[in-house]
Amino acid sequence: MTYGQITQSIDNTATGDNNIDALLLEHRWADTTVTFSFTNNFKNDYEEETDYPAEFENGFQTLNATQRSVAREWMDMYESVSGLTLTELTGAQDRNATIRIAESSAANPARVGDFPGSTEHSDSSFAAGDIWFDNNQFNNPQMGDYAYLTFGHEIGHALGLKHGHSTEEGVRAVAMDANRDSIEFSVMTYRSYVGSPVRSYTIAQDSYPQSMMMYDIRAIQEMYGANFNHNSNDTVYRFSTDTGELSINGVGQGQPVGNKVFRTIWDGNGNDTYDFSNYTTNLSVDLRPGKWSNLDRDGNIQRAELGPNQHAQGHVYNALQYRGDNRSLIENANGGSGDDIIHGNNADNVLRGKAGNDVLRGYLGADEIQAGTGNDTVYGGFGNDKLYGFSGNDKLNGQADDDLIHGGAGHDIITGGFGNDRLNGDKGNDQLVGGAGNDILTGGAGADKFQFKSLQHGIDSITDFVRAQGDRITLVASGLGGGLTAGLLGAEQFVLGSATDTNDRVLYNSSTGALSFDIDGSGSAKAVQIATLSAGTSLTRSDFVVV
Repeated sequence: MTYGQITQSIDNTATGDNNIDALLLEHRWADTTVTFSFTNNFKNDYEEETDYPAEFENGFQTLNATQRSVAREWMDMYESVSGLTLTELTGAQDRNATIRIAESSAANPARVGDFPGSTEHSDSSFAAGDIWFDNNQFNNPQMGDYAYLTFGHEIGHALGLKHGHSTEEGVRAVAMDANRDSIEFSVMTYRSYVGSPVRSYTIAQDSYPQSMMMYDIRAIQEMYGANFNHNSNDTVYRFSTDTGELSINGVGQGQPVGNKVFRTIWDGNGNDTYDFSNYTTNLSVDLRPGKWSNLDRDGNIQRAELGPNQHAQGHVYNALQYRGDNRSLIENANGGSGDDIIHGNNADNVLRGKAGNDVLRGYLGADEIQAGTGNDTVYGGFGNDKLYGFSGNDKLNGQADDDLIHGGAGHDIITGGFGNDRLNGDKGNDQLVGGAGNDILTGGAGADKFQFKSLQHGIDSITDFVRAQGDRITLVASGLGGGLTAGLLGAEQFVLGSATDTNDRVLYNSSTGALSFDIDGSGSAKAVQIATLSAGTSLTRSDFVVV
């Protein structure tokens, strides 16, 4: 814009998603390059423009250094998530900026002169994009306080965002859905927490958002596109337990006013990690887009206080995906020393439980899950996963597809699930359950149990049955049938070779290692091979236990 001209705007288009459309004004800037400035003189920078509201001359002041720094931080945030290029004009050019920022006693307490492409709040669209703060409330904004939030809120208006709690002035006459209409999900709503009334914020002074939140990010991207170059390398996100400060690849991003963690992460690309290994609290970490991580599952350490007895549901929130693009996903997570719950996403995740009794879920993708120390429970989910128990008595479940599972030290229960899996007990007295598919079972050291529960689960290979170590083959009566009863296999139920009478159930060929089960012995039903042992391995009925 040159002085005395109006920056061009274009119409926004509704998406059909209430939580996005509730934040979209009718218009946005036509160009993704938008200029801003900190003006110094009302007469020089505004007054000559036709019908510019004269009220803003009252108490006019330029912003101080702290205010300017915070405004630039928010400009950087909006730029980092979107296709916007926000350029500061200085000196004699400051009057030509699309977004001009200053103080005025007429702001009461803060407002935009007008929205992009609108004259609804003033007599002149020259005021569109301009931001005004009153002279008293915003002099020392700090990350996480009300003044800091207000800078982000007003810049959002100047770029085309509306109030999420309101049905007015938007591309559609909708508000955010009730379960998303709160400051946790957008800095543009006046609701302090889900279900709160629309009124003055009830938020503690150190508990305001420290960044754009997930629907702010998604809405600004709907207008200007997404920025996949931001933090597009392999990025590690870590938070201080003492101050709440975020560090990115070891570089601090600024200390919030209180020891709170309350922000949303947008990451453009790369193989990225949430590293919570410095935490001793019980964590709940969820990498799925639109979900959040809770850094104190059992309490409110570092949690934003949004009202009396009302706290934020999480600490670190994940941005929504832009039109299904997986580049913005966080791929990896490290737990701490507490009893953590970690949930993966669609990417190929690396999840590390570290210390504590953890529950880790891989979800989609070819994941690697390292349980760590403690008695952990692991679910691979879909994809060809690698699960490692390490120490502790772990429960490792491959679930779908072809998985590689190692129990490590401890007495582990290892279940392959569906697919052709490789199960390794390693050390300890382990239980190996191949499940469906043709699995490879290796007990390793210790007295291991190889369990079979269905005749439809394929033919598993037992690579190292060692009677002297206490290894046993476990048969599940309810799944196999044939009249088995709990305890040791009956003498008449085990036979070397083929069934010779109706009592025979377990048939073993020591020459080939083929182990079969026959539900009626010499009856009409055919024997079904359930496993193969190393050729020449000796088996007797005492090697079997029925459960």
